[in-house]
Amino acid sequence: MKTKLLSILFLLPFLMIKAQTPIHRFTFDNTYSNSNSTIQLTQLNSTFPTSFVTGRNGGQAVNIPNAGGLKAIISNLPLGNSARTVATWIKFNQYNPTGGSYIFSYGNAVNGQAFGLTMNYNNGLEQYNWGAGYSVIVTINDNSNVFFNNGQWYHLVTSYDGTKVKIYMNGNLIKTQTLAINTSNSANNLFKIGATPSTSSGGTLNAAIDDLQIFDVALTDAQVNSLYSGTLATSDLSNIKNNISIYPNPAKDVVFVKSETLITKIELYDFSGKKIKESASKEMNISSLQRGNYLIKVIDKDGN
Repeated sequence: MKTKLLSILFLLPFLMIKAQTPIHRFTFDNTYSNSNSTIQLTQLNSTFPTSFVTGRNGGQAVNIPNAGGLKAIISNLPLGNSARTVATWIKFNQYNPTGGSYIFSYGNAVNGQAFGLTMNYNNGLEQYNWGAGYSVIVTINDNSNVFFNNGQWYHLVTSYDGTKVKIYMNGNLIKTQTLAINTSNSANNLFKIGATPSTSSGGTLNAAIDDLQIFDVALTDAQVNSLYSGTLATSDLSNIKNNISIYPNPAKDVVFVKSETLITKIELYDFSGKKIKESASKEMNISSLQRGNYLIKVIDKDGN
């Protein structure tokens, strides 16, 4: 008697390799340009010019002296109530809890029409949008576990999803608040570091700034944590200078990495930041994974 073997093919749900790419990234590695050299930051106050100093990972950062700062015309900043995220590393040379030190800003000096991050005049880390009632404030003190030491690097992120403002410090969510804002940059399209939308010169920020990134999406909590820890994949992969592609995407069995640079390892993370698996080759078998969205970290021969 013949036995007829039936082959049943189970098509597993697709795995989507998710990546978020900043619309602008300023690494400050001996340059005031963004990563693709389309935007050039210039001095706010030539009497107190900024300078390059040692960055957090051995590269460079930009030092903002008291009364100094930077500016640039950026035409595609997220406006209205559109989603956005701005992330930066900061190291205070002289932290002033009541000095009104503005980290970044853009928009109009009109109630609800700006967007920025500052150390306000009342010992608070403030995501401000100009005007009373248009701010989200985190009190800075030891009891709240939110505080700053001079000479130490901190990762600060603020995001807006059209409804809620979030503030993060070192990968952790420290404040969420519902707020209606309508950012407008009709005056000049200026993005500023170290100043408010209303000031033509620098403010009182005395700190080093490193790796400032602007996104036109609201990053998730897990993505912010991955950005802080260095595991957030971005499609430009600016630390790897040569072309790179990840395919197929979506994928169901095996995912491949193609690059002109020698790739030594690829790692797969879920959106909580947990590493799921890794591979020492340019391919990874993902056939056993559950349906969902994942992040891929690609590491080249130089450890980037």
